[in-house]
Amino acid sequence: SKFIGVMVSSKSGIESTGGDITITGTAGNGGAGNHGIFITGTSVVKTAGAGSITITGTGANTTSSAGVAIKTTSLIETENGGILIDGTATSNVVGQGASNLGIDINGSTVRIIGVTGSGDLIVLGTGSGRLDKNLGVSVVKSTLSVAGSGKVGLTGVASALGGSSNTGVKVLGGSIVSTNTGDIEFTGTAGGTGKNNYGVWVSGTTLSSTGGSFRVTGQGSLSGALDGNIGITIQKVTANIGGDIELTGTSGTGTKNNHGVILNAVTLSAGGLLDILGISSSVLPLGLNNNVGVYLTNATSLTGAAGSSIVGTGGQGTAKNHGIYASGNTVIGGGLTAGDFVGTAGSGTGSLPEAGTFAF
Repeated sequence: SKFIGVMVSSKSGIESTGGDITITGTAGNGGAGNHGIFITGTSVVKTAGAGSITITGTGANTTSSAGVAIKTTSLIETENGGILIDGTATSNVVGQGASNLGIDINGSTVRIIGVTGSGDLIVLGTGSGRLDKNLGVSVVKSTLSVAGSGKVGLTGVASALGGSSNTGVKVLGGSIVSTNTGDIEFTGTAGGTGKNNYGVWVSGTTLSSTGGSFRVTGQGSLSGALDGNIGITIQKVTANIGGDIELTGTSGTGTKNNHGVILNAVTLSAGGLLDILGISSSVLPLGLNNNVGVYLTNATSLTGAAGSSIVGTGGQGTAKNHGIYASGNTVIGGGLTAGDFVGTAGSGTGSLPEAGTFAF
């Protein structure tokens, strides 16, 4: 059985003509799927005017439980007021706990539609569990948007006790994140002793802001013992941002491919500055090879104003721990020049400040 705190389902809804809506739910202990709050089945939570929405949930137990789960073409909407979604997963079974997410938004829409409003859309999530995929915030095949001056902010902390694939913030699968003049901010902290524990992972997503900035801060797992504990991973993403773009990624520990920031088949276009700082934190004797500060590959395109900077510091290891690596098909534009790329080599044979091709 599932012990769900609050469930809104089967095309049902909670609506207000202008008042605030507050939903709080705590799951009971049991098997899998014990969400604190579960909104599903094309359900609607909606308020008009200056009304705000606050959703706070605590999930429980072994597997596939979320603090707050919003799924199956459901809608969370305000006109001008803010939206706060805060979810915490818990797992009280020693040695267990997989896919326990703080926030799980899948195939749904969360939006503020008023163009004169100033409300922010804030999502906070904390994962839990000793196994894999205990994420802080997961957004898949969904739309997050603010039409007024407010921002979209995602902050996620993955389980510190997990194994692999414990990511702080994940935005995937054709998701759309947009603002008008407000910023888009992702902050993620990974956990886990295994591999592929990313601070922030964005893939197959479209990001846009007319006048705001896009800021990402990601910390890979500092208890990782294997490969791919990356600060920020962005792949197959297009971001058209009127303001600045700032990426700050610090890898976790591990053997190889623990990059500060990796951009794979990405287009980043900033009307303002484009600043990327990537630091690999691999350490000896665990660190081996290819722990790179900033890694650019597969026709990544970067555009920023004069004064932009790409700075990378390689990790410690045995070989090829470069400050910055750029594949030959990397493209730069705007005021960004090859001189704006500054790398510091890590340790090991063949480790370079800047490796690859910089004939932009």
